[in-house]
Amino acid sequence: MRYPALLKLFIGLVAGGACAFIYWIHTPTYAIVELGRSLRDKDLATFYSRIDLDRIYDSSIDAMTAHELASKGAPSAFETMQANVSGGVTKLIKSQVINQLKRDIELKFITGKIELPAAPEPTSLIKEFFLELKSVTFGSVVRSDDGAFVNVDLELGKINGHYPLTLKMANENQWRISGFEGLATTLSRYSADRMAKVLEHNREAQRHCSELAPFFGQVRIEDINFALQKQIHLEFLFHNKHTSALKQLAGTLSVTDSKGGVITEPFQKDELQIKPGEKKVFLIPKELGLFGTLSEDRKFVLNFQCEAIHFMDGTSQLVVKRYEDL
Repeated sequence: MRYPALLKLFIGLVAGGACAFIYWIHTPTYAIVELGRSLRDKDLATFYSRIDLDRIYDSSIDAMTAHELASKGAPSAFETMQANVSGGVTKLIKSQVINQLKRDIELKFITGKIELPAAPEPTSLIKEFFLELKSVTFGSVVRSDDGAFVNVDLELGKINGHYPLTLKMANENQWRISGFEGLATTLSRYSADRMAKVLEHNREAQRHCSELAPFFGQVRIEDINFALQKQIHLEFLFHNKHTSALKQLAGTLSVTDSKGGVITEPFQKDELQIKPGEKKVFLIPKELGLFGTLSEDRKFVLNFQCEAIHFMDGTSQLVVKRYEDL
């Protein structure tokens, strides 16, 4: 007599489990699980089924426009209109960009590498941001009246940092990623971090340059043409303290007077061939009137800001202007 009751209980559990499973696969949480699995397994079909590229693209353009306006401070009405027009033009070429985006995604899935186009695009900062993506950690999903949101932690490789972002989800037959929340703020932080990375790299490059080839210099002012004109002499030397011959050196000479006046002179020498331990002296005469304006106290300081140095053994240091050159 007890077996029918047990059978009913078993059937009820199975049916309940099936209903729960059916409910589960139609939740935004399951969509995120599938998306994460597609990234891990390089399952392109499942990946595409869980993202809405059209909406994501529009959301990206809106975020980029907001970021550009914020980076300029309080925008004028004209700047706001210009940014909106630019964003509108970009959306008009959506199909071309999305096709290129799909090619990039497929290349990423196949090889793990993507080559950036030579010419910058309106969405280049966003593209570079996501191309640095090393790993994604999904947080919990929060439902709202018209969709869902999921917080993610994005680990970027080249910049070696973590960035929080909120993904928006929409349900049209199935749950899909439809855009971003807070992407403009994330891009602003990423942009600032890129600039800081460049400055940090350049400080280190210039420090190594000054250690490998210390600079010593002085300034002399001479009267010429019966004291009717003045000539400035930049006298300086580089001491090669590396174990290999110094081949190339480039940078900027700057003369500063006691009142803060500064004049500069580019300096670049190829095929120096300064042997290890040796010093090489340089003299650059300039007509003071042509070189710039300095005070007459004749208390001058000569400095050198290294931008590139190369040794015969391949050792080099290079100051960069863009994050992309790191």
